[in-house]
Amino acid sequence: MVVVLLFCVLPARTQTLHLASAPLFRCPVFDGAADPTVIYNQNEKSWWMLYTQRRANQDGADVAYCYGSKIGVASSSDHGVTWIYRGALDLAIEPGQNTFWAPEVVFDNGVYHMYVAYIQGVRNH
Repeated sequence: MVVVLLFCVLPARTQTLHLASAPLFRCPVFDGAADPTVIYNQNEKSWWMLYTQRRANQDGADVAYCYGSKIGVASSSDHGVTWIYRGALDLAIEPGQNTFWAPEVVFDNGVYHMYVAYIQGVRNH
């Protein structure tokens, strides 16, 4: 058995790397961006982050800051170096304030599909 190894030598390219800030994004409304998912938005030609908009800067009993959350949206047109807050999704599917957590987005055959945890109402534990 003969094994042939071929090596390609490509010219080295200088590439500038940027150190991302930490944290990568802070929600300007509630300071609690959690459970993020990032997907490339084909229409906008930018990266979009969808996240649980928990209310980390709000006082409340026990873990109440985690409930009543919406799905926040931020976008980046510079490959994640900077992010712009775009607002929160209105996912009202029934009356009252409800809870949405941990979005996941899949792009398939020209359609975006979002999967999200849903809890009716708001709790404090």
